[in-house]
Amino acid sequence: MSNTEVIAVPQKGGGKKYYISGKKYTPDKSYLLCHHTEWNEGDGTLQHCMGFTEYTDIYATMNKAFFMVKGIEGEDGEQVTILSRDGAEGIMDMYTSEIITDNYDKVLGEPEEG
Repeated sequence: MSNTEVIAVPQKGGGKKYYISGKKYTPDKSYLLCHHTEWNEGDGTLQHCMGFTEYTDIYATMNKAFFMVKGIEGEDGEQVTILSRDGAEGIMDMYTSEIITDNYDKVLGEPEEG
């Protein structure tokens, strides 16, 4: 695991915040740029025998730092990864219908017509 990726557990008593390489990343104080969910059939284990929903969220902080939060709905522990702008845009290109365009435009500017 690199120093830009952590497995994080939400803080008790409120919103989540993640400390990575001496910086704080707070989803509640950041722009949600993309929210992707995916249903997965159960894998036969007791924990996931009925299936589960995985999510991937891409955020931009007020300082235009990008990070991704991945996890399983209803479970503690998330994977948080710091992204470059190109990395964030590359992931959002995979989930184009799930981009939150108002937030995207605020952070990255409105793209030119294709």
